[in-house]
Amino acid sequence: MGPHPTRERDARHAVKKPSRRPRWTARPPRVFSPAVEPADPSPLDASRERVLAALLYFAARFAPLPLLDDLARAQVATWVVSRAVSKRGAAIARAQLAPLGEDSRGFLRGCLGALLRLPLAVVLFPVRKVAALVFGVRNLVRDVLEVVLLARVVDHALDAGVLRGDVSEADQRAAALRVRGAFDRAFEGTDLTLLQRALLAAKVPLGTVVPAALRRLRALRGQGEAATPGALPAGGDDTLERESDRVRDALSSPAVRETLREFDARVDRELRAGLPPG
Repeated sequence: MGPHPTRERDARHAVKKPSRRPRWTARPPRVFSPAVEPADPSPLDASRERVLAALLYFAARFAPLPLLDDLARAQVATWVVSRAVSKRGAAIARAQLAPLGEDSRGFLRGCLGALLRLPLAVVLFPVRKVAALVFGVRNLVRDVLEVVLLARVVDHALDAGVLRGDVSEADQRAAALRVRGAFDRAFEGTDLTLLQRALLAAKVPLGTVVPAALRRLRALRGQGEAATPGALPAGGDDTLERESDRVRDALSSPAVRETLREFDARVDRELRAGLPPG
């Protein structure tokens, strides 16, 4: 039996199609645009007033009575925040700003709160004083950075409208809590090694700073809870002013700029993450 006629006819009329090979064309050269540098951070406001407050904040660790150290540190931190707000003209009461300074005096004033904390404070008081002496330089560096950067975050929150005086007291307090949380997370999450080294190189003498600062703390407590915080009380000598200028010089080093850029970016992220939905 011969081949099928239909298959023979299809084979004769089949046209061989040329193979399609890809045509290679020259690709346009890649153009690499220069990386966009983030905006330079605003200068660090390490004014003498803020650095003096930071030295008081540190010296409060050496307060001679239990609970007095925590009270004094809370008062200084709240003073720094209130001072920054009053200079910007924002009408925010000190009570609503208390979370920014971690002011626990409202709790301590309560009889139950004081009774609960006093025994533990008395037991730990010697241990805390020894730790304050052993880790004095490290605590000084941390406290100076904490106060100066906290004031910076408050300035930023005021400029951004996060802290406002034209809202309810409940909203003001909620905003203060949000800003404090953003600051705490940014402060712990930012590499502050360069700033710490700069401050360590300043070699601030603790033996002269602490007694002078404790005298100023007693005068600051006399201001109470004024609606508008006044300037820090003057001392009998210029010891703190002289040492604060040494700290300010250390904080003006070129290493500050890159650290501030990282810190500011982290604060912004934390503040955005804390925005209410909607």
